[in-house]
Amino acid sequence: MKIALDIGHMGKKSRPDDRGVTHNGYRESDLVLDYVSVAIKELEKNGHTVYLLTHENYSRRQDFCDEVKIDVHIQCHINSPDGRYSLVECRDDAADSCVALTEILSHQLKRWLGFVISKVDVRKLKGDERGYACMKQNIPSLIFEPLFLKNENHLRFMLYENGLVMVGKALAEGLNEWSSTLN
Repeated sequence: MKIALDIGHMGKKSRPDDRGVTHNGYRESDLVLDYVSVAIKELEKNGHTVYLLTHENYSRRQDFCDEVKIDVHIQCHINSPDGRYSLVECRDDAADSCVALTEILSHQLKRWLGFVISKVDVRKLKGDERGYACMKQNIPSLIFEPLFLKNENHLRFMLYENGLVMVGKALAEGLNEWSSTLN
């Protein structure tokens, strides 16, 4: 399977200094890159081809997905406020396979991070909501926000030696589980 892991807030030509939320000297894009790097290694071990998207505007990243014929697109973030939960979002017009992926990722986040998060909120975004335009329509595409940077417990967890490793493994295991249901 061809997987695009898209690091939000990184490398946009329109706002090159945007690295997402910053808190206590930590930048969202740096922390996301850490967990995505773990996910890439795990996914490649399972035979997937993974593309790391970090440059150009979101519309150009989506064009790349079309050009390469990506099977699934994940917009990776860390949320900015101080919530205690995880968040997985898809479009309100998402195909059943995408909705199934959000549920599988929700399960993996609970499994891997259940001791640090209160719940996983799975949402279907409407066209006028923030993030909707970042997701593709013609393939499974979602927003993955496992933690909140301004939540001090989440920040401590991310800075813990294996915290972001666990997030990356949750993402990879969810994608591996979901891909096995497609065959």
